[in-house]
Amino acid sequence: IIEANLLVLTSKTAVASEQSRKVDALITRYGLLNINRSVFDEAPGLAGLMNRLWSAGQLVLPDFYTGLFPAVFSTAPASEPLDVDPGSVLTPKESEIFELLQSGMSNAQISESTGVSVTTTKWHLKNIYSKLGVSNRTEAVLRATPR
Repeated sequence: IIEANLLVLTSKTAVASEQSRKVDALITRYGLLNINRSVFDEAPGLAGLMNRLWSAGQLVLPDFYTGLFPAVFSTAPASEPLDVDPGSVLTPKESEIFELLQSGMSNAQISESTGVSVTTTKWHLKNIYSKLGVSNRTEAVLRATPR
């Protein structure tokens, strides 16, 4: 909650791409599902910031998440599907990690579930993003999710 409040404060003077990067870093660190109603309530401005970025297509969030908070995320932004089929380009381990990523797990949770270090998880995620032609976890999840 402290980091979410700091993010809101420091994002006021930042450009949208920097705001998006900071929100994505928060999601990466704590896991998407840990950014919940309690965090929105305790960090005034976070919901508005995330909604503005999401509505502009600069923050990619999966439908299951935006559906949890209809008061925050009311209209879906347009997003292009992936140019490749994840099943055809990812290794079995990358596919396993990608499925866990899509379920909203943080890097630490993915590492614990797969039995690999956080560093190895990050390495796999970097490779997954590269193969899918995306730049971050939220973009990978949303663009891979059928709409």
